[in-house]
Amino acid sequence: MIRPKQAPEIFSGACFLSRGHSLQKAGLYVHIPFCLRKCRYCDFYSVTDLSRIDDFLAGLIREIRLRSQHHDLLCDTIYIGGGTPSVLSASHIGSILDTLFRCFRIDPDMEITLEANPGTVDSRRLRELQSLGIHRLQLGIQSFQDPVLQFLGRIHTSREAENALLEALSIGGWKVGADLIYNIPIRGRMDLANDLNVMIRFQPQHLSCYSLTVEEGTELHEAMNRKEFRMLSEEEEADRFGMVSETLEHAGYIQYEVSNFAFIGSGGKQTPNRSRHNGKYWTGAPYLGFGPGAHSYIASVRSWNDGNLTGYMQALSDGALPPGEYEVLTRENRITEAIFLGLRTLEGIDVSQFQKDFDIDLVSILQPMMDTSDIRSLMTVDETRVRLTRNGWAVLDAIVRRLIDRIFASG
Repeated sequence: MIRPKQAPEIFSGACFLSRGHSLQKAGLYVHIPFCLRKCRYCDFYSVTDLSRIDDFLAGLIREIRLRSQHHDLLCDTIYIGGGTPSVLSASHIGSILDTLFRCFRIDPDMEITLEANPGTVDSRRLRELQSLGIHRLQLGIQSFQDPVLQFLGRIHTSREAENALLEALSIGGWKVGADLIYNIPIRGRMDLANDLNVMIRFQPQHLSCYSLTVEEGTELHEAMNRKEFRMLSEEEEADRFGMVSETLEHAGYIQYEVSNFAFIGSGGKQTPNRSRHNGKYWTGAPYLGFGPGAHSYIASVRSWNDGNLTGYMQALSDGALPPGEYEVLTRENRITEAIFLGLRTLEGIDVSQFQKDFDIDLVSILQPMMDTSDIRSLMTVDETRVRLTRNGWAVLDAIVRRLIDRIFASG
């Protein structure tokens, strides 16, 4: 990996050539590094000193303007995440959007997503956000049970979570999504079922159901080392994963990616409620990130800003881009990512496109694996696509390792 002090600026045209050499529109991601309080499990970069918001916004606007001078992009998604973007005022968020619209060419079919946490929004606040042109609101619910929320270090209560979801849905005119963590160690199987039933009763258009990962350096990691709790076993986690998938499927949701579900109801249309921005991460589409800790991906180069608000603002006040790092993906890196990210999705990997991109006949390499009984229930391989089954998704990492080893062993 190359580690310069300053990440490079790589010029690309309005549209990028993807792995398959087809035109792709870019996404824009803005990282808001502020929270009222740090959750016990979170390792995303954030600070709790809200007095620095105005100075940060001044730096953020400078960064957007500087980067736009190097990238002539046609963009069709904006995602404002964090941190907790909903601690910003509507005028702050409006300023960010106005700058992005002024600096980049925006597709008429733009999709704007904002993350928000219960405990930071009410009916008035939500209406202010929607008036800015927000198309999708993603609420960080995680659970509807107070003991679980306290264990995670969330700032909201179960009642506030329900109220935020109800208010957001009752406004109408935008798509509402919610996050749920399915393998919280202090929550039993029946408790998870109750959380799912509450979520289904509200029927948000989108659900992101994540596995809790205890990252080193977090408060939860320290608590685990003190043996205050134990994580679920692989078998227990696979059971919870299957439970979530089956329950949501019966409730009218389609699992279009390992962790993401879109409501389709009885109409049968699968795409309108999917997150278009998140899809860019899984398909190798280009995206630019702004803010401390934000990542970008352009033309096989992945770059990121350092997670340091002070250094970020200092560099931009001096008229320079914030310090960061980058890596140029090798062919092996790109193959590995194409396998891992492609198999996360319902559509899987297009084998003809994979052949064009890497000159690798994926079917001939993987077909012999289908003769083994342990693989047949986990993966399907035909002349057009390689996909994982629901059981395969539950052991995604292990399958990817096997596939990558086989591909590279074949030369």
